[in-house]
Amino acid sequence: LLLLAGLPLALPGLLLWLPLQAWRRPFCYRPPPECWTPPAPWRPSAEPARCFGFLSANLCLLPDGLARFNNLRHSQRRAEAMGAVLLAGLRPSRYGTTGCSPPGPGTPGGSLIAAVPAGLDFVCLQEVFDLRAAQRLVRRLAPYLGPVLYDVGSFGLQPGPHLKLLGSGLLLASRYPLLRAAFRCFPHARREDALASKGLLSAQV
Repeated sequence: LLLLAGLPLALPGLLLWLPLQAWRRPFCYRPPPECWTPPAPWRPSAEPARCFGFLSANLCLLPDGLARFNNLRHSQRRAEAMGAVLLAGLRPSRYGTTGCSPPGPGTPGGSLIAAVPAGLDFVCLQEVFDLRAAQRLVRRLAPYLGPVLYDVGSFGLQPGPHLKLLGSGLLLASRYPLLRAAFRCFPHARREDALASKGLLSAQV
């Protein structure tokens, strides 16, 4: 009933919001703090092997209305708790990257673990749809890690045409400088995914 009662007020706002999305950037950039010092550049001739730590997680942080509908309430509190857990993996190490040893001959190029590793270099988060929750994570990660890309996505009417009301939910934090970034929205989506601007975020470090 509340949704139906709010539709007459939401429609004019939507009509004003749609044209403004043509000038929106596809992501927000949070620069590192002034005291931030990036790791030394990797020079393969002097350092044949270097370990990099990646963390990927689907947090399912939805706006309040959708969060209640999906039985995933308290997005803000969950974002604070997740940020605290991630901070445990941001301690610097002897390489300036991860605390692992260089791989020996014949060993696999990487491994997957369930715990938060120490000395993370890149934090790649998915389904951080709620902007306030994303900002809480950014405030946690940026001082200890470095530059952050968040609020990623193309909103409004997209070629198709498709109406995009949610972002991609992607968030990238890096211990290394982010030189370039680009976002490409997936052209085909179905059902509720069609309302989200899911796609590919590419970054050069």
